[in-house]
Amino acid sequence: MSEIEAIDQLKNAGLFVEPVGEIGPFANGYFIAKLKETPGNTREDCESFIDIKVGDTVKEIPSDAPISHLFPKNYKWIFRIWEYMPGPGPGDFEEEFALIDDAIPVILDYYFGNPSKMNPPELSEEE
Repeated sequence: MSEIEAIDQLKNAGLFVEPVGEIGPFANGYFIAKLKETPGNTREDCESFIDIKVGDTVKEIPSDAPISHLFPKNYKWIFRIWEYMPGPGPGDFEEEFALIDDAIPVILDYYFGNPSKMNPPELSEEE
């Protein structure tokens, strides 16, 4: 599957996916978010706003799940959730894949599958 087809799978599942650009730590990768209006996994007390251009205006749309990045690095694709700074903190992780195709099912599972990956036990231990 091509990179475009892989990204289309994420978009078709209801995720908001935007290219990052050619500069920075996620260069040539993608910003991925699940909007609050999209059914799927959520994380308690996790709310952010995604700026989405609609025509000539920019709307702030709420997200109720961690925002992730998918990006190439050292000939691999990295799927990264990193909420804590400097991190890593509870629920933060980075997974490597030889092919972008291999990352897509893991990303879909994170946002729409078993909620324990998005909400690991160590998150509730923090309270």
